[in-house]
Amino acid sequence: MSAVPRESSVQWCYRFSLIRGGSVLNVSQRDPVVSIVIVGYNSGHLIQEAVKPFLGDPRVEFILVDNASSDDTLSQFASIGSGSPSVIVERSNNGGFAVAVNEGVERASAPFVLLLNPDASLSLQDLFLLVSDFDSEQSAIVGPMVGEQNAPTTTAGYYPSVWRMAMHATGLSRLGGFVPVFRGHYILRNDVLGEVRAVDWVTGGCMLVRRDTWNRMNGLSERWFMYGEDIEFCTRVRRSGLSVILDGRVRVDHSVGKSTRGVDSQLSTVWLRNLYEVYCVTSSPGLIRRELWKWTVSAGFLLRSFVFAALSKLDLTRDANDQHSRKARRFWHYSRTFCSESEQWPPA
Repeated sequence: MSAVPRESSVQWCYRFSLIRGGSVLNVSQRDPVVSIVIVGYNSGHLIQEAVKPFLGDPRVEFILVDNASSDDTLSQFASIGSGSPSVIVERSNNGGFAVAVNEGVERASAPFVLLLNPDASLSLQDLFLLVSDFDSEQSAIVGPMVGEQNAPTTTAGYYPSVWRMAMHATGLSRLGGFVPVFRGHYILRNDVLGEVRAVDWVTGGCMLVRRDTWNRMNGLSERWFMYGEDIEFCTRVRRSGLSVILDGRVRVDHSVGKSTRGVDSQLSTVWLRNLYEVYCVTSSPGLIRRELWKWTVSAGFLLRSFVFAALSKLDLTRDANDQHSRKARRFWHYSRTFCSESEQWPPA
């Protein structure tokens, strides 16, 4: 792949660079404000739409880390042009989200780093609205509201304690907007709409971080292939005395978990297992608290499954009954996540 140089009228100099085996070729760039790190895996159909809002803006640089895609992810990214500084890190294997992100951030040159999923849509205006939230030295991480368009929750919220997860699993968290004690692991979208507030965590699917904070915290933990590393990272940042901010003025549509869902019998429970590990790693609970977390969450999902199974038997429309039946099967599957495992401690 050849480098394509282009100079602007303000003497910014950009080149398209390619990293293979750790070597950087033809890199020349000056002082971007935000480094956007995108991890691609067979994301060729998404890459151009993800970067389109930022093309040509000298305040932004792109870093694509490709996790050994078998499609045209690399060529699609290469074809976006050279209006902004761009770097490709081409991995020989798929090491997971955290490994790829850490490698990408190593190449970043801007003071802020945006982790952006290829299927998440963010405008240039909203990006710099998020940057403006770093109004004090205590602000270390900022995220927008991320989630499916009609979802009642956003992928940000509270630490996964036993109580928060019990509220989430049973569905009682839906009452959290009226009675704060019922708030669960996720924040209700309507509770934060239009507001800027401190939270315990925001999703790594669209997370803006000070690069000096990232370096001080040594980036994401690589113990998980995917899911949980963003919550663990936010927990470390908060415990260092810094703040995690959710900006409810900015909304990013993203089909959360879409790539890990199949038919009901093959629903992924990786997110739940990893969330349990995050709780264990960050809280160092004893045996009783570990078991309480697992079985409280399991019982909550089981109860929720029974509720939707009963609703599916009511004389409602066919679509409503089918929807309730699918939810009953999903929550039943979640309730059995920890039933057949023999736990190692500490987790491997």
